[in-house]
Amino acid sequence: MARIVGLGGVFYKAKDPEARKAWYRKHLGLHGGDGYPGVEMRWRRPDAPDHQEMSLVSFFPTDTDYLGDKGHPFMLNFVVEDIEGFASKLKAEGVEVSDIVDEGYGKFAWFSDPDGIKIEIWEPAQPMPDLPTP
Repeated sequence: MARIVGLGGVFYKAKDPEARKAWYRKHLGLHGGDGYPGVEMRWRRPDAPDHQEMSLVSFFPTDTDYLGDKGHPFMLNFVVEDIEGFASKLKAEGVEVSDIVDEGYGKFAWFSDPDGIKIEIWEPAQPMPDLPTP
């Protein structure tokens, strides 16, 4: 079924991404791979306990274009089932959605909400591998 099943993450601009990552490690006990710009939490859905999921908090430099318009300080990522079906549903409703990209560890597509906030949808590969180092 084409639907959102969880929060994949919140990506936001930080003055010092590595210091922010260290703070989350020290105070919240959250860790991420070396070289990866954030921290992760692994979890399982009650309706699919055999599938491991992941939510991220990722930190990017303040001058990044990855999060969309420079005036927006964050991007949301949602975990979806059936990214092709979900993207098709959005397009049928008039939402401009990017082409789907397969990164090996999951499939991604992007669009913006009416306020211009970039939203990323992600169908993780199963089983969930370790994230690559950018």
